[in-house]
Amino acid sequence: MTNTGFESGLTDWTTFTGTENITSDAFAGANALALSANGAGVDQSFSVVAGETYTLSTYGKTSTDDWRDRKSTRLNS
Repeated sequence: MTNTGFESGLTDWTTFTGTENITSDAFAGANALALSANGAGVDQSFSVVAGETYTLSTYGKTSTDDWRDRKSTRLNS
């Protein structure tokens, strides 16, 4: 995956609804993704190596919440 911290804005990401923005209110680094509508989101395709295991993790928060580990997914290719 590339630009996983949104340091280059939305470069390398496909947006779902056009209500995705970049904010400086980040968990780490300078930027974070801000979703401003239900159904908003981003997508990115990436290559994997057969037989390898990958863990994808995200952090998120609501307007009234602190940063939390929202989702960790273990993928076997």
